[in-house]
Amino acid sequence: AVTAPGTPPPAGPTTQPSRAATTPSPEKPAVATTAATTRNDQQLARKRVDIFLNNYTTAYEQKNLMAFSRFFTVNATENGKPLNDVLPAYAELFHSARTLRFTVSPNTYEHNQGQLHLRGRFTIAMSFEGGASRTGQGDINFRLTDTDPVQIQSLHYTFDQ
Repeated sequence: AVTAPGTPPPAGPTTQPSRAATTPSPEKPAVATTAATTRNDQQLARKRVDIFLNNYTTAYEQKNLMAFSRFFTVNATENGKPLNDVLPAYAELFHSARTLRFTVSPNTYEHNQGQLHLRGRFTIAMSFEGGASRTGQGDINFRLTDTDPVQIQSLHYTFDQ
């Protein structure tokens, strides 16, 4: 009979001779599988976060408020404020900016307890009618859901001085 890694063998007598001295215990493959699974989970989580970031920054640069707002959970916060309180500022920015360029460069990823954490740096460049422009950069931290699709639970960023 085949059992899943880490599953104890069935109780009762066996008809095969014991090979305990030459065959690894069931726990050894389970540990290796668990470590491999954890690495695979981390790699998949990172790939999902990278896809999320690409789609998130694209929606921002396209100034698509509806698409952009879908990247947030209903109870999401940005710099400690409920998303609904900051969406009007995004609407105004998306309306008034002629162009937006926004990038996020991840520094660290964490995947634990059903959440994804991303810490990194952002850069933004905006141009407006009449030739005015603004640029900025700073630290950015995301707490994301470990769901499909990935969504922002909280976002915190600060501009460099």
